[in-house]
Amino acid sequence: MGYVESAGDDGIGADHDASSVGGTTYTVTTLIDRCYLSAASSTDCKAQVTSFGWVYRITVDVTYSLEGGRSCANGKPCYYVASTLRDAGSDPCFNVNPAFAGCLTSQPTITSISPNTATTNAMTTVALTGTHFDSGASVSLDAGGTASNVVVTSSTSLTFTLTTDNTAAAVGSRTVKVANPNGKFAYGTITITQAGMNVTAVSPSPLTAGTTSILTISGTGFQSGSVVSIPSSAGTINGTPTFTATSITMSFSAGSAATAIGTWPVTVTNPDGGSDSANLTIQRSAINVTGVSPSTMTPGSTRSFTISGTGFNSGAQVTLDGANVNETWDSATMLTVTLGSDPGSGTHTFVVTNPDGGSDSVNFAVVAIAHITSVSPGSITHNRSVTVTITGSNFVTSGGVAPSVSVNRSTNGVSSVNIVSSTKVTFKYRITNTRGVYTYPVQVTSEDGTVSDAFDWVVTSS
Repeated sequence: MGYVESAGDDGIGADHDASSVGGTTYTVTTLIDRCYLSAASSTDCKAQVTSFGWVYRITVDVTYSLEGGRSCANGKPCYYVASTLRDAGSDPCFNVNPAFAGCLTSQPTITSISPNTATTNAMTTVALTGTHFDSGASVSLDAGGTASNVVVTSSTSLTFTLTTDNTAAAVGSRTVKVANPNGKFAYGTITITQAGMNVTAVSPSPLTAGTTSILTISGTGFQSGSVVSIPSSAGTINGTPTFTATSITMSFSAGSAATAIGTWPVTVTNPDGGSDSANLTIQRSAINVTGVSPSTMTPGSTRSFTISGTGFNSGAQVTLDGANVNETWDSATMLTVTLGSDPGSGTHTFVVTNPDGGSDSVNFAVVAIAHITSVSPGSITHNRSVTVTITGSNFVTSGGVAPSVSVNRSTNGVSSVNIVSSTKVTFKYRITNTRGVYTYPVQVTSEDGTVSDAFDWVVTSS
């Protein structure tokens, strides 16, 4: 029959035939075209889907006119359409001469595939068992890999090399197609799974916050193109990691903020979607405050301090009794602090805190100067011990130092010094000078080592 191109998906031809039966003329048009059909397409083959293997669509369109001036619905021509799909794999000779030699060949079948599973990113020798495998048969996959090195060992067996893709999309159930040279083919199924991968350790761990280290990730099944991920709060991966099947090395900068401290997952994800992880710990950097200068001061004597120690990180902050102060980072061993106001009398605490949250502290003391307002009595007996009372303020009754009193810048003749309270001191004194009126400067050394101001004691020796 004569063929012309049809308007189908891949037009093959059409045949027209007119016949008259009982006075009615019937025009029969037979259309043959082909289209793709797979599990992803509609069963009526309306959607063209890229796959392998064609199905053929045969459509018969019959049009006619009714006698007596009658018409079909809505005045339209009368017609009838029938359509069917034919699978060339099961009937490759439906539109050729049955006497053609190739059409006498039996349909191939696949009864088993061994192995029936393969992993991604691998080369596997696969054996097919079945019937009617012809010399020159080809093997293909719908997705997930490629077939090569096909060897037909007999009409019932063949082997081929399956090279699977290194992607997550390759994983799943895949269709294997065997096609004989005459066009007949058979289908089977093989499953592609993710290649095994295991992360066993990350070293070194722990890391110190704010430092950069070369990390080594140990394990098995690492693939070229794998991706390493660590939460951004923990730090930053520098550059591109280097991969082998059992180890990954990379530069990693641990975060310096307090939010970096903790245990974090280091995850490796292969291109085929397989992944595993191990933990990395980040700890605070060691910090130790060893001293502050001055450590003891009098009110208003200074507002500048030097804090010494080890492990001071750039960005370290200093507080005084819990309040922020102005600090300058000089080095890992020294900070300078300048106060905006004079600290009051008493013990105060500087706390140094690194950006990663590590901290240590040191104390200093502000001691008020003792002040003498009177010394009595004003008259004493020559060469005889008398009890003298000093009245004033800010005498310190603790601190571990033995209190003392100097008279005329000497402790000669002074004994039994007792700081009774912050306002009263007593001592015994024997004057050995000749009789007369003397003016002696008197000073008290408190038990914390601080020395009072001097008071001129005017005393008469008789």
